[in-house]
Amino acid sequence: LVTSNGVDSPNRPFIVFLNWLGGMGLGWKLKAEEVLRNSGVPYVVVRPVGLKNTEGHVAPLIKQCRPYEWGIASISRHAVGQICAHALIEAPDCVTLNCRECSGEFGPAPKIWEFDMGSALAALVPDQAPLPCTFDDH
Repeated sequence: LVTSNGVDSPNRPFIVFLNWLGGMGLGWKLKAEEVLRNSGVPYVVVRPVGLKNTEGHVAPLIKQCRPYEWGIASISRHAVGQICAHALIEAPDCVTLNCRECSGEFGPAPKIWEFDMGSALAALVPDQAPLPCTFDDH
């Protein structure tokens, strides 16, 4: 399931604005996560940050984040598609991940074809805690 970064941070001003602009879009995405988690079906939830339409040449950063840990960033739709395809095979069951482009803050950002997506996904830990908020919080 692809939702959005920020679904678990309903009180952030930017999230409030996006919900107002998009008819509670982030609230409904969180509701979809709740339904999937409660279904008992193994899942992977991908929460990209700032989708963009350019071709993705920069490697993604895949991480399990605290609510609104990253703030504003971006990632290409192409990279998110690759993450989803790999996650079907290589991610553990019942996991939620956030993804954005590597920004190169610690040196040059690696290229997507140099990135070991399988290892990044395999290192994720299955969800333990319930979601920190609900649809009603939005």
